Amino acid sequence: LVVYSMLSCWFITFTVSESVERSAESEDSMTNRFLLVLCLTLSIIMGSLMTVFLSFHVWLMFSGMTTIEFCEKASSLNRTTQGYSRGFYGNLTAVLGSQPLLWCLPLALPEGNGTKFPTIAQKSLKEGCLEQKI
Repeated sequence: LVVYSMLSCWFITFTVSESVERSAESEDSMTNRFLLVLCLTLSIIMGSLMTVFLSFHVWLMFSGMTTIEFCEKASSLNRTTQGYSRGFYGNLTAVLGSQPLLWCLPLALPEGNGTKFPTIAQKSLKEGCLEQKI
């Protein structure tokens, strides 16, 4: 959602800027000019905020942390606490799903049942059992 919101804001910014320039050169009404400049201003502000928001959450994803874990880590005295990082690709698949072709579309089902999720130890144990059976 945040990726698509950010892209939409920047798309609006770049497409409306041409209309604002054209409106300044032509004899448009003041209402039209005001609305175009307002649209441009709001899309720049929202695009900037969405970019910062997305950047922070991408960093959290690569760190293997949730927003709550980040806030708890920042407020606690023990700042050495790490998230549950699975490595670069493991963190991506944990958040976006195991099918890279579906990462741009919200179609991949998450692991677990919604309240319980497999841990790294459980996955490696499961994979070890499968290798022993083969």
